[in-house]
Amino acid sequence: MVRETAAGKVSLEFAAPSGMMRILGDQQLTELAKDADTRIERALTKA
Repeated sequence: MVRETAAGKVSLEFAAPSGMMRILGDQQLTELAKDADTRIERALTKA
């Protein structure tokens, strides 16, 4: 979710892919999603 918090300021919120995939109960999918978690965290750190 992208939310404007003030003029020119935004907040970005999302559910971790691994958390969403864990709900499905598929371990392989959850492991794959953990890689997505890492990539997203890396991108947000650089933003």
